[in-house]
Parts: sequence; C-alpha cells; structure tokens
Amino acid sequence: MRSHDLVELDTYQGMPFERWKTIMVEHLAALRAENAQLERERNAANARAARVAKEGAAHQRAKLLQERLDKAVNTISALQRKLMERQGVERIGSDLNIGAMKLRMTKEALRKSGGNISAAAAMLGLERSGLYYYMRNNGLSANGVTEADKPLEMSEAG
Repeated sequence: MRSHDLVELDTYQGMPFERWKTIMVEHLAALRAENAQLERERNAANARAARVAKEGAAHQRAKLLQERLDKAVNTISALQRKLMERQGVERIGSDLNIGAMKLRMTKEALRKSGGNISAAAAMLGLERSGLYYYMRNNGLSANGVTEADKPLEMSEAG
C-alpha cells in the first residue's frame, strides 16, 4: 500500500475499529517506507552533487596550479637566460649553446685545479674517467687549452 492508495474517510465508516486500526497501521508503515526511500534517494542525489562539485573544484585548483607553474617556469627561464647572457654564454639562434658552456666550465675547472684532473672532475661533479673522455673528445689538455687556443707554430724550413 502507498500513501496515494488512501481513500476518503467515508470508506471506513461503519468498519469495525480493529479492522480500521489495522488498515491505518498498514498505511502508516507504507508512508514510512516511502519516506525512507525518498530520503535515501535525496541523500544519494546530494552525495552525487557534492562529488561533482568537489571534482569541479579540484579541476579548477589543478588548472590554477598549472597556470602558476607555467608562469614560474617562464619566469625562471627568463631569469636563467639573463644570467647566462651576463656570464657571456654564447647563443645560437634562440637556443643557448650548451656545448660552449660545458667547454667553458671545464676549462675553468681545469684552470682552478691547476691541471689536476681529479680535482677538476670533482668540481664538475664528474668521475675522472668521464672528464678524461670529455677532454679527449674536445681536444682539451690538462691546463684547459684546446688545439684552437694554441698559437700556430711555424715549421722550421731548412
């Protein structure tokens, strides 16, 4: 029985009290069950709405954080470019010439270490064998001089 199954009170006129009481208890139980079902549905709808709102807020926070991160990366990149320009790092087009920077840093470490390969490698955060490999591939000597840096020697003609 559901609440809308109730009929006019005239229907119950002349009915024994116990029978009427039983019908009313059944109606009341049906109303309570219907009310409980509606309450469950309302709670489920509220939970769905809260979940959607929370997901939307999380998405908005993620988007805001991404925008802030992008702005920070752009700022750091601009500052890094300015710093490297002040330090005289060569540029090729719009890209920084990392190779020239590595060569300059290696030469500086070799100069500061007085040609000590182990000390220079430690300054650069490399293993000694890695520094030897880099030096060999780039024509560096222990004092940080490359073949291009050496003055041209004139051969003796007899």
